[in-house]
Amino acid sequence: MIDPSKVDFGSSIGAISTSLLFLFGSYFIYEVIVRSHLGKNSFIFSTIIFILLIIACWGSYQLFSDRASFIHIGAILGTVMAGNVFFGIMPAQRALVECVRRGEKPGKEVADLALQAKNRSLMNNYFTLPLIFTMISNHYPMMYSHAHGWLVLVFVGIITAIVRHYFNQKHLDNHKPRYLVIPAVTVLLIIWMRPEPIEPLPVVNAAVAAETATPNSMPPTTTDSAVDGSTISTDAASNENITADVVPVTASADDAIMDVVHTRCSTCHAAQPTQQGFAAPPAGIILQTPTDMKTHKAKIVTAVQTGYMPLGNLTKLTDEERQQMVAYASGL
Repeated sequence: MIDPSKVDFGSSIGAISTSLLFLFGSYFIYEVIVRSHLGKNSFIFSTIIFILLIIACWGSYQLFSDRASFIHIGAILGTVMAGNVFFGIMPAQRALVECVRRGEKPGKEVADLALQAKNRSLMNNYFTLPLIFTMISNHYPMMYSHAHGWLVLVFVGIITAIVRHYFNQKHLDNHKPRYLVIPAVTVLLIIWMRPEPIEPLPVVNAAVAAETATPNSMPPTTTDSAVDGSTISTDAASNENITADVVPVTASADDAIMDVVHTRCSTCHAAQPTQQGFAAPPAGIILQTPTDMKTHKAKIVTAVQTGYMPLGNLTKLTDEERQQMVAYASGL
């Protein structure tokens, strides 16, 4: 779940340590805030947590692979929710029950625990839908592989939290559809942010390609050159324009792309994978020849363009190579 093109941790121990520090460090910061005087005001508390989550979304995209970023944010939300129950809500409930059992009026300490439990419960309520989305986000590479995927995640959090607020109010018999305006606008904003599709490499007609590539077998004489010089110059310019405007998918293009495929893809997607941990090609997809590329071109375009493959960019596929592969596969 790491991307060496972002951060090269050097070893799995370094990556795991960073992941755990990111997760539990975020939870520690949350606990400090919720137990402080800032946690007693629900509006201030919620605003601070929202800002910190935006920072966490951005930070996760700087450290981990795109897909892992969503998963880490989901892990933070889940850890906070579990911590809220075990370290806030349940202790407050036990303290209140103990007061009732003794027949005593709850004191300031119990009241503070109850207020803290209320705010923790409020967080759990609004974290529910964002957590569910991050749990299933692995199925939506068009979301996490966006160039500004962290911002997409923030927008999704806003949408799901406000939708949750709408239903909270609806359950209290307060029907206020205006709350759904912001989610609707945010959805349109995400759609507007969608990446432009990569155009396939154009393929020239075989006759035109042959005519362009074949030199004139009858060189002109001195007299012909003097008479037809302008015609030759015009033809040469025309040929240059054809070559410049249309880039055919040729054998040399096959060789160049297949070099990339063999280096970045075939370590796993081969009849006998060389990548450690793979005894067979994933999903039975073999990518070793141009014919294989043509057979699986639809899957290749989707997986490579969205960043879903290579997994965690384990083979360090560059952005330029990614663009070339998508354009090549689209033109097959």
